[in-house]
Amino acid sequence: RWWDAVYAFENLVSLDWIDEHDRMEIQLGKGITFEGAGELTLAESAYSRVLSLYRRLQRGLGGDKTMAAEAAFRLGEMTRKKYEAVELSYPMEVLTERLETKCGYLLTAQNRYIRAIRFGDSHTIAAAGYRLGDLYENLYETIVAFAPPDELDADQVALYNEEVRRKVIVLLKKAIRIYEKSLKLGRRLHSSESWLKQLEVALARMKTLYLEEEAALRDAL
Repeated sequence: RWWDAVYAFENLVSLDWIDEHDRMEIQLGKGITFEGAGELTLAESAYSRVLSLYRRLQRGLGGDKTMAAEAAFRLGEMTRKKYEAVELSYPMEVLTERLETKCGYLLTAQNRYIRAIRFGDSHTIAAAGYRLGDLYENLYETIVAFAPPDELDADQVALYNEEVRRKVIVLLKKAIRIYEKSLKLGRRLHSSESWLKQLEVALARMKTLYLEEEAALRDAL
């Protein structure tokens, strides 16, 4: 009953005693309900409104960083879904265009996750850090697993795969740095144990993969 919830929030906004903190909570609720109803543009607008209200309150008594962090995190999640929806395919012109679009969404999601982290809310830091590191890990896996062009022979395919791995191994390093920083910060601020555990597992997995890839590239020289 997402739309019933939207109408309820709209009725709350009209009440005279509602203050700016209440409006932040209402906008966050509207964003969640719009998202649930599949109205993603309206959801993004509501989450952005939460951040706008937070900035306004910061000039006075201060806003609720927990709600602001959640709004930024949810914006990052919405952009991550757009990133995931972009499928790579040939011909080369299409591949280039889609890869550029995919990377564009990744950078937008990165900015939103980092914004969520900077609010300093312990419940959001580990989750946002994990999601951000996972984006770079996913992009690495997607590119490495993508089939080489059909016109290449066996030797050319081997060279192609080696060159791709050489260029995208930087994504693994990026993921490792993000996981490490998020884990350190999350531990210091006592973030959720479940998210910290996921960060630990992801960091160990990335370090192992990075060492394997480095060894494979050295052997190929």
